[in-house]
Parts: sequence; C-alpha cells; structure tokens
Amino acid sequence: MENCIFCRIVREEVFSYTIYKDEVATAFLDINTVALGHTLVIPNKHFNRLEYKR
Repeated sequence: MENCIFCRIVREEVFSYTIYKDEVATAFLDINTVALGHTLVIPNKHFNRLEYKR
C-alpha cells in the first residue's frame, strides 16, 4: 500500500528507531509510547486484515 504508514516505515521512507529487521518483520520503537521501550513488530508485507483461525 502506497500510503500505509507501516509500509512506508518498512520501505524506510519514514524515519523510525528500528530495533530489528529481517525479510519477514520489522520491529521499531512506537512514536506514541505507552511505556519506556514500547516496541511495535509488524510484517514487512502489507495485509489489509489479520485474522486468527483455529
């Protein structure tokens, strides 16, 4: 997605304090932190929706 903020972070178009990145996921510090070290982990591929199926 072109305008998705998370996709832009993965493509490094938007600055982030990246903690970890590999071919599957990216982890970075949250800009609106709830607690010190609050980290978001996102998939590098865009998904419109994530579902848990049993």
